Amino acid sequence: MSIFGEGGMLEVDAFKQHHLFYNDKENKLEEQTRVDDMDQALVEDFIDCVRTNREPSITGIDGLRTLEAVKAACLSNQENKPITIEAIRGGVSI
Repeated sequence: MSIFGEGGMLEVDAFKQHHLFYNDKENKLEEQTRVDDMDQALVEDFIDCVRTNREPSITGIDGLRTLEAVKAACLSNQENKPITIEAIRGGVSI
């Protein structure tokens, strides 16, 4: 997914362990590593949550918000018009 903004462009591939950021102000492309192994980090976080009875670093609400944004982006592309998150939620707020 490519996201364009006033300060540059961000390209994210969920299956890679990094993302690319093009900085307009500095006119350069940066590869920004998230973690060595995202799957391993999520598993370790889950195990720690169970052991310590704490909330996960990435919650179900975080996942829901991500899905809303992706769905809005896909619909926007299909319909060639802006789609708001509120339209995706159908007036329901969580």
